[in-house]
Amino acid sequence: MLIKSKAIVIKTIKYGEQKLIVDFVTAAHGRMSSMVKIPAKGSSGKGGVGRGGSFPKQFFQPLTILTIETDYRERESLQKIVSVSIAEPCPSLHSSPEKITICLFLAEVISYVFREENSDEDVFSFLEKSILWLDIEESGYVNFHIAFLIQLLRLQGFLPSSKESGKDDIFDLHSGEFLSTVPLHNQYLQAADARMMKSLLRITYSNMHVFSLSRQERQRCLDIILLYCRIHIPSFPELKSLSVLREVFE
Repeated sequence: MLIKSKAIVIKTIKYGEQKLIVDFVTAAHGRMSSMVKIPAKGSSGKGGVGRGGSFPKQFFQPLTILTIETDYRERESLQKIVSVSIAEPCPSLHSSPEKITICLFLAEVISYVFREENSDEDVFSFLEKSILWLDIEESGYVNFHIAFLIQLLRLQGFLPSSKESGKDDIFDLHSGEFLSTVPLHNQYLQAADARMMKSLLRITYSNMHVFSLSRQERQRCLDIILLYCRIHIPSFPELKSLSVLREVFE
């Protein structure tokens, strides 16, 4: 059955000289994998775009938003793509070193959070709008990845409670609550980090530029949020792209 859908590239794995295994999040089917043919080295990459041919390798960079037509078969692990086109160009995402690094980081996060082959319009809309927002921002996006993670936690229903808390309250990473007493386990934030966590609950793409964080504070915020993700999202690992992200934003 031929199905046309928007798709966001999450990651690629090289398979031989002219093939890639590509993981997508799609509007129609949620998470999906496909094997695609790319032009041989030295070719222009323009020929054969479309049905049955090869597709330019640059189509499959992380967080590229495509329109794909798939010969979809429910029981197949690798779906056959018959046509591909760019749905949203997003030129800055593939020319700015900072944005390229953010895209690699976000794509890795997405790959571990959205694993199911179930369509979710809210999920796809959130991802698409986030990518488009990052593309048009010319400055003030140094906190974008933090804002993305907070919005992602909200979408997934893991966002910590934002109820009133005292200045000296700690934050229980398991229950997602601010408490006046220390829990029986050791996975909690002391008062200073708890206040930082509470502040981050207000961050959005619209206001992220007003969060004036030093490099050390930004790294600490990211460490806290990723620890929270590892506790609440099954099989969420240490991220390989994190070290690169830190180097670029030093």
